[in-house]
Amino acid sequence: MIYNVRYNPNQNRKEILDYLKKEKEKNKKFSLIDIGSYGNPWSIDYITAILDIQDCKHGEVKFKGDMNLPYVWTDALNYVEQHGKFDFCVCTHTLEDITNPKLVCDMISKIAKEGFIAVPSKYAECNRSYSCEGPIRGSMHHRWIYNIENNNFIGYPKLSFTEYLRCCEKLGEQYSDKKGELSFYWKDSINFNIVNNDFFPSSYFMLKIYKNLLNN
Repeated sequence: MIYNVRYNPNQNRKEILDYLKKEKEKNKKFSLIDIGSYGNPWSIDYITAILDIQDCKHGEVKFKGDMNLPYVWTDALNYVEQHGKFDFCVCTHTLEDITNPKLVCDMISKIAKEGFIAVPSKYAECNRSYSCEGPIRGSMHHRWIYNIENNNFIGYPKLSFTEYLRCCEKLGEQYSDKKGELSFYWKDSINFNIVNNDFFPSSYFMLKIYKNLLNN
């Protein structure tokens, strides 16, 4: 279940840090796994475990590897089988970078009871001044534009034609510092899917589908 969905300033972590502090005070054995935290480990005061492709110095338990590959999750799944699920999982500004976010969301649901996710907003990903990488939409290395639709976390592939879509232009024009990030909490599972189950029978159909970003 996805809840508390909001757009907020990029990297604003006060609310979630306050939440983690309260949970830790209530439960001294509170456990947290951070997925992809190497670049910005903001949850270091609460980290029990980390899963990332890079070596990380934080956390008592480390699972290293490419999270896009199913076998990389084997050690984490075995750990959970022995010790129980982690109480909480954080995954921030990671899912937009990777090739297989569906696998990652499915695995996160298997190793943690609940968690917090943050990604660049659709407004940021469609804005041409969001990054310093020239007159392109969003960040060059990001692969997805994300949206929440009917309590589902939806990934839109950030394909080359999005540079020219009018609906993306309109979204980019709505960008502001206050809407730089999309964040939400989840419990039990994350309802993630690629838009229209990753099925695009024609160019016309794709154009129609991508308009959902503007209208939802």
